[in-house]
Amino acid sequence: MESMKYVIGVDCGGTKTEASAYTITDGELLETTTTGFGNLVVDYSKAVANIRQAVDILLQTLGAGDCQMIVMGIAGIDSGGFKQKMAEEFSYLPVNPVFLNDAQLALYAILKGQDGVVVTAGTGSIMLGLVDNHWYRAGGWGHILGDEGSGFDIAKKAIQHVLHEYDSGEETSAFSKEILTFFDADDVFSLAKKVYQVDKGEIASAAQQIGTLATDYSQAQIILETAGETLAKKTLQLINKAPLAGKPISIGLNGSVIQKNERVLEAFTRYLDNCQLPYDLHKKEASSAKGAYYIYKGEQKL
Repeated sequence: MESMKYVIGVDCGGTKTEASAYTITDGELLETTTTGFGNLVVDYSKAVANIRQAVDILLQTLGAGDCQMIVMGIAGIDSGGFKQKMAEEFSYLPVNPVFLNDAQLALYAILKGQDGVVVTAGTGSIMLGLVDNHWYRAGGWGHILGDEGSGFDIAKKAIQHVLHEYDSGEETSAFSKEILTFFDADDVFSLAKKVYQVDKGEIASAAQQIGTLATDYSQAQIILETAGETLAKKTLQLINKAPLAGKPISIGLNGSVIQKNERVLEAFTRYLDNCQLPYDLHKKEASSAKGAYYIYKGEQKL
């Protein structure tokens, strides 16, 4: 039946892979399945296996013959020849998959297929814009070269504050003691050692704790507000090179830092307001996987 024809969106993240099927008529969610991480850089073979398992479950459940499109949003897909490799890995599927990075898929989902900007700030950060089927980008260069305003960046600044106190011969502040406790470190030496031993996701997880500490500690407030302003500045960089100026700009919010931390969001919007930028904010209402429905809808002119 026409009503049961569907599309599949796959949001491939660093901790989980979420695959969801939506009807092509009205985007109704039919089925969702979750498997392990889908980040190809972490472990290519395991990530591919997790993605394949998620997609195959939906195809078996709903029937491969009714699948009209499969869209996969994968972090890092644009580098290392991954698109060609993934096309070969998934050549067995009933339709040729569309491969995007995860932030592109999120833009389609949050802005519902319309032009605009999406600000992604989770473990890392990136700003993407879509105008007349052309993509524009600012940031997203990873935790060593960029990721300004991200969870990792927030955590790094808090850690640097602890180290700065030590280097300056200052007494360890109550805020710094909270950071040491979070990382289960007795002193700055064990803190530094731990930071270099764990992955960036574990470091970035401190951002949530810093959000909690902002109630009592001004240093946490400063770090969070700086993150919000930094994200706003990167967003303006993107807007200035995309043909978006002079019209109200749709800005989508994606990632825990910008979605869930009110201090970061307030600093972000305050900076944009001070620049007298006309914009509308769009918060995430559904999984990024739903971007597949809006991509299909746009291509079919439904």
